[in-house]
Order: sequence, then structure tokens, then C-alpha cells
Amino acid sequence: MWATGPAAEKAVSATVVAVAAAVVLGAALVALGWVLARRTASSMAAEVARLAAATELQRGFVANVSHELRTPLTTIQMASEVLYESRGEFSADARRAAELLADQVERFELLLADLLEISRFDAGAADLLTDAVEVRAVVADVVTAARPLADTRQAHISLAPGPAVVLEADRVRLERIVRNLVVNAVSYGGAGVDVVITVDPTGGARSTSTPVGGIGPGRVPEPLPAGAIIAVADDGPGLPADPGRVFDRFWRADPSRARDTGGAGLGLAIAAEDVGLHGGFLRALANAGGGATFVVWLPAARDSASSTGRRDGPR
Repeated sequence: MWATGPAAEKAVSATVVAVAAAVVLGAALVALGWVLARRTASSMAAEVARLAAATELQRGFVANVSHELRTPLTTIQMASEVLYESRGEFSADARRAAELLADQVERFELLLADLLEISRFDAGAADLLTDAVEVRAVVADVVTAARPLADTRQAHISLAPGPAVVLEADRVRLERIVRNLVVNAVSYGGAGVDVVITVDPTGGARSTSTPVGGIGPGRVPEPLPAGAIIAVADDGPGLPADPGRVFDRFWRADPSRARDTGGAGLGLAIAAEDVGLHGGFLRALANAGGGATFVVWLPAARDSASSTGRRDGPR
């Protein structure tokens, strides 16, 4: 039985009012949420646009400054060479100053070369000049050239034995890829670090035990097509706490070591760009027993490479 009378009518009226108020409040909350969502989306879009503009501005600045510095650096380099070749006629202090000047000018020239190369990548002007290249021979040349640097840090570099691997690749860029990885391992591995490089063929019946996990630019095709995989492993301190940034431009795991190691934190970024031009991938992973391994895979020929992304997350 339903209750009747004034009291029941008042209860029904109160219920109706409460329901109406709840509906109005709910509608208001929905409207408020919609307005806030639009404002948030608009704010995020504006922030993305601002960051994109800042990135383009930075790239333009780097490109312009790099080109503007080329002419004065050439003049300074010529003067430095004259002083260096005449240092035998100077006093001990002046001779040392001439040697330091030559060393720092060479360091500046390498830095400028990196900046110019980054500018070419950004402008889409980086090209491949491919030819048949024996990968192991290129790696062996890099190991020989890096030994003086390794000696200054009591480091040991070795190339593990293995079969010859021939690719259609840009020899200059391939050499730079390996050199940047080796120099990175020696420079940041600490005194006495042991660096081991392996080169293995991939594709068909040929396989490699080198792991291809970790993080880095380029998509990992499965299974790996014909090509070569190069691994640079060290027993140093390993990857930084934020390993996803190791391929970022101008980033250093330990900025305080910039004075000792030289450069501007562009080596791994340039290596990643060179690998991408070949249609390969580059990965960084932490070793189970300590240290880090950087793994490069390059296709046997550029046409055989799968499309690659700028960066994939952890696999």
C-alpha cells in the first residue's frame, strides 16, 4: 500500500527535487569536465607546438653556427700548425702552449665536424656512398686506431675471431659507427675497462648468439635478414639510470667527465643516424654480469632492409 496524505506528498516532492538537483549537478559536472578537457587539450597542443618550434630553432641555430665557425676555425688551424711545427725554437713554456693549442684546435675541429654532420642529417642531406665492404676488416682498422686512446686509460680492446662478412655499405659511415661505439666504451668504461667486439653474419642458416634486446633506434626485424651484427661489449659501470637517453643529442651520463673525454655528447646520436641511413638498428643493453653492450645490425644491402622507426621502446 502506498502512503497518502500531505506527508507523502511532501516526501515525493522532496524526492523529485533531490533527483532534479542531482541531474542538474551531474550535467554541470559533465559540462565542466568537457570545458576543462578542451582547455587541457588546447594547452597541450600549444605546448607541443612551442616545443616543436623550439626544436626547430635549436636545429637552425646549430646549423648556422656550425657553418659560420668553419672559416675562422680554418684560419686558427693554419696558425696553430705553423706554431706547432716551429715549437722547437720556443722556450719550454711557449713550446708547451703551442702543443696545447694544437691539441685543443684538433678537438674543436672534431666537435665542429660532428655539429655539421648533425646539421646534414636534419636537412635531409646525408647520403650513402655504398660499396662492397668487409665488415671485420673495418672493425680491425678501428681497433688499431683506438689503441692509443685505450692506452691512456689502461683499457684493453679486442676483436673476437669470426668469419668474414661482406655488406653493401658506406665504409666511412660504418667506420664512424664502430669508432663512436668503441670510443664511448673506452671513455666511459673507466680505467682498465675490457672492450670486446664481435662481428657475426645473420640471415639464412647463419645465426648469432648476440642479444638484440634493450632500447634504441630502429625496428628489429624477426627473423634477422641477411646482414651483419656488430656488438661492442664492455665490463664497465653499465648503462646510466636513464638508459633511454643514451642516444639523445648533447646528453652525457656524467657531464663532469666532458673535459676529459672531449666531444659534446653527439657520438652515439650520430652513430644512430648512420645506422638508420643503412636501414639497420642500434640497441643498448645492460650485461647480466655488469657493463654494457651496444649492438648494431646492418642489412646485407640497403634495399633488403625493412622500414625502421626513429626509436622503439624496450623489447
